[in-house]
Amino acid sequence: MEYYMGMDIGGTSARLKISRDGKEIREEVAKGCTLSTSGYEGAKLCYQQAVLPVLEELKMLPGDCGGLCIAASGIDSPAQEEECRRIFKEMGFREEVIKVYNDCEIFLTLSQQPCLILVAGTGSIAVGKNAFGRILRSGGWGHILSDEGSAMDMGKRVLRAVGDHMDGRKYCPILCGLFEQQSGITTLAQLDVYVSESIMDKPRIACFAPLAEKAAGEGEKAAQEILEECADALFALVRDTFRKVSEQGDGPRNLYLWGSVLTRNKEIEMQLREKCREAFPELKIAFPELSALDLALSLAEKA
Repeated sequence: MEYYMGMDIGGTSARLKISRDGKEIREEVAKGCTLSTSGYEGAKLCYQQAVLPVLEELKMLPGDCGGLCIAASGIDSPAQEEECRRIFKEMGFREEVIKVYNDCEIFLTLSQQPCLILVAGTGSIAVGKNAFGRILRSGGWGHILSDEGSAMDMGKRVLRAVGDHMDGRKYCPILCGLFEQQSGITTLAQLDVYVSESIMDKPRIACFAPLAEKAAGEGEKAAQEILEECADALFALVRDTFRKVSEQGDGPRNLYLWGSVLTRNKEIEMQLREKCREAFPELKIAFPELSALDLALSLAEKA
């Protein structure tokens, strides 16, 4: 029996939602990944583990899917888009029903006018659509080259601050205490080992991002500086993408915000909005009415 499936695959979580006869019948969350960091085989295993057990339980076959839309982190080139498509074809989904988007670009389908989307979750990226429909981006090239202002970036800044405190170079006892409670790490040597083992595992670094907001709320200056630096970095992504979009034709009318850093960290969201309003007073800033997952399912149903 024909069904439709939308997926939102980030570096931390992979979400899917299935509908049949116009009704949503299943929503699941599994471990996420990105093609850019996990590679083809790693992403293939991740995608399979998110999808196949659910279909098996529902007694559904990939070949019966009438529309599949995937919004995935790490789809940064036509080659990676084709790799993602090939993974799902190998699972048994028919090529003609598969739609693949970068998990940021999918929000650009919400407007026919020039617009921007800033996503700051485990990673970060800003993408814009100009008056001619051309897609332009800033950032999103992984946590070594960019991902500025993301949870991964914030987590690294927390680790650096904690390391500097342990090394007697910075004073942030509240942040360090919160970190020790969460991690069980109490020495700089232990921290060094943890970072060496985790540097390519983005969720293991990003999980410490919320400590910055918590310590800042308790008045820790070093934590407040981390939030300010991340807000500045995210604004720079918006500013640079706004410029790229505006170079040909009208400037963007809307800025959509998405990702856990912006939906959960109210201090960073507030600082970012203030910076954007000052620089671009004509820009309407809002969270999308549909989540990436619901938007993906909607597009799948239109296949």
